[in-house]
Amino acid sequence: MQEPNSLWTRVLKARYFPNCDFKEAEKGYRASWSRESLIDARDLILNGSIWHVINGLGINIWKDNWLPPPAGGLLVPTSQIHDLSPTLVHSLIDWDHRVWDLSSISHVIPQQICNLIRLIPIGNGSDSNATSTFLNLFRKRLSTSPLCPICLSCEESMEHILLLYPWVELVWFGSPVGLQINKSKVSTLDKWVLDLLASSESKDDRGRVLTMVGFFCWAIWKARCSFVYQGMEVCPTKIISTALALLNEFQFARCIIHDPIISVIVEVNHWVPPPNSYTKVNCDAAWNANTCRAGLGILIRDCSGSLVGGLTRPNSCGSVLIVESEAILEGMKLAKELNVSKLVVESDSKVVIANLRQSSSTVNWRICPIIRAIRLLGSSFHHIRWDWIPREENRAAHVAASLAIGGGVRLNRWATQPPLPLIRGLRNDGLPCPPTTSI
Repeated sequence: MQEPNSLWTRVLKARYFPNCDFKEAEKGYRASWSRESLIDARDLILNGSIWHVINGLGINIWKDNWLPPPAGGLLVPTSQIHDLSPTLVHSLIDWDHRVWDLSSISHVIPQQICNLIRLIPIGNGSDSNATSTFLNLFRKRLSTSPLCPICLSCEESMEHILLLYPWVELVWFGSPVGLQINKSKVSTLDKWVLDLLASSESKDDRGRVLTMVGFFCWAIWKARCSFVYQGMEVCPTKIISTALALLNEFQFARCIIHDPIISVIVEVNHWVPPPNSYTKVNCDAAWNANTCRAGLGILIRDCSGSLVGGLTRPNSCGSVLIVESEAILEGMKLAKELNVSKLVVESDSKVVIANLRQSSSTVNWRICPIIRAIRLLGSSFHHIRWDWIPREENRAAHVAASLAIGGGVRLNRWATQPPLPLIRGLRNDGLPCPPTTSI
């Protein structure tokens, strides 16, 4: 279901369910053990899981499990559905404003379910394979042809660009490990990378190989874009030189600069300023499980401890994980508006920080759309670091969030003058009291 175009999926489809989708396939008469196992495993997964709404294109409103707990399961209409009623969850989202628009089905579902749906986070509407290759553009009807603009004979996929171009073989052979691409074994880019890493003997070797592959892929992609948009001829020698220069610069920087990703654990019970040239955003959230009301608290301070900006905002959501994630997203948005380039993000939610640090494939499904949005926004900063801190070091942000959920503040945002109830929390952090006059 995740790789419908891969070779192994096509083989299974041709053998076991050639005329339908895997979700609709039946065991059939005297099914083999392997086929019966596949169908039983599919039923177990489909019956015990719910769909994760990213763009809603593959989710049927009435036939798929997509409602979160406590409702969970299928959406059951209270009256007959007309033929013209929408069938995809995608059609229930106003993508211009990125909010739920349930006007087309609100007359056939309970108001309680409507309120629950509105609490579901919305993804960014894009597919994971969203790189602007001509094949992807053609599928989205943004290009008249899927063919590669260089060879003019093959569809331009990421695998074709990075591994199967005739001149790319020279680039990879010129890499530090002298890679030789076996085209017959290339199925998908991620599988090729995993196979390459599997051949490495140690964790350090895998790290070096992955770093090298990343820079060479970037140099190849840049050369392709220069050809397409600037008409510059592709030169394998120049691509190798560019990739090696970037790789050497990165390795040199790693040797002379302390890696800021590694956090030093210090036993403190108050806020700690960020390193020089960095700005720190502290995020916290308060949530009422009975009413689903929530509050966001954001504080942004520089390396001297001076308050740069802040935000309090009431919200509504279905879980504390969601609102903790949204607090981080709002804090980063505010930091971006303040033209911050180097950022330390702190939160007392271990789960959210752990999800930001680990791979995309293991992210908690409840907050996956928000985590994707955070990572996308994080790529616009020169450097960003995610840190978990105990509640004692995040007291000021917690006070701001509590004020937001209780409606105890008049200002939603401020520059240097926070709400009066928050000043005490800042003093408890051991910092100078902010100015007493508003800006």
